[in-house]
Amino acid sequence: MKKITPILNRLKQVLNVKTDKELTEKLGISYSTLDTWKNRDKIPEKRLLEFSLKYQVPMDWLLTGEGEMYKGNESTPQDPFCAEICDNFKKLSKEKQKYLYHKFMTELFENLQNI
Repeated sequence: MKKITPILNRLKQVLNVKTDKELTEKLGISYSTLDTWKNRDKIPEKRLLEFSLKYQVPMDWLLTGEGEMYKGNESTPQDPFCAEICDNFKKLSKEKQKYLYHKFMTELFENLQNI
């Protein structure tokens, strides 16, 4: 099985959709984009982080399925510490955001590969 399949299934679960077509509509991407991700067996890191933040789903759950899934504020209130981090991140320049984002994602994926 491809590595991307369980991630797409978890995104479908978060968005409460069943088909790829519904998924592309909810994510606001074209079907050809989804097809490219499937062929490459990879979703761009930036998009994964975007989905994680937008749908308030922990990145580790999205990538591995481990831990708990949070969907909006319906099941679990947002952690104030996380909210503070996000607020401070938004105050940074775009250059600093890109640097920190790249550093974080690189370390995250390196750690996941070592599991």
